[in-house]
Amino acid sequence: MATPVLYHIEVSHYNEKARWALDYKRIPHAEVTRDREAFAWAAAPSAGRAVHAGFKGTAAVAGPLLRMRYGINPGSTAEGWEKTSAAMDSLESELGGREYLVGDGFTVADLTAASLFFPIVRPNEIQYQVPDPLPDALVRRRDSLASRPGFQWVQEMYRRHRGESAEVPA
Repeated sequence: MATPVLYHIEVSHYNEKARWALDYKRIPHAEVTRDREAFAWAAAPSAGRAVHAGFKGTAAVAGPLLRMRYGINPGSTAEGWEKTSAAMDSLESELGGREYLVGDGFTVADLTAASLFFPIVRPNEIQYQVPDPLPDALVRRRDSLASRPGFQWVQEMYRRHRGESAEVPA
């Protein structure tokens, strides 16, 4: 079997879920990080060359293009935070004081839920560099969630189950 190759986007919970699953199962995989061409096609798969050139440019250019492409504005940001809080409510409700979402041990349900929250929780066990420092508004939002049982559960799942990377050179 060929070694899987992951095109890594640092703050993507999708990437984290796939990577954690491969690491957990000790499946060797390679990672391509900061591949501008891959990023451009992943960010806008049906866009033309001009848009891809913008994505491959500096963050100063890519940031506004991404905000425009995905409709990121103050209203959608507020809605996103409401959805994040509702998702945390749902996680806490599903846990109901238990250690794991399904049964008595770690399952794909726990991996999925924990990886979904990794961009805001930022557990110490992350296997790669995440953008730092966080913007002040994000720090305040993270701090407002830190005392919640769901936030602490995510940290605990990472502490217990994230383990070591199975990454191999690309």
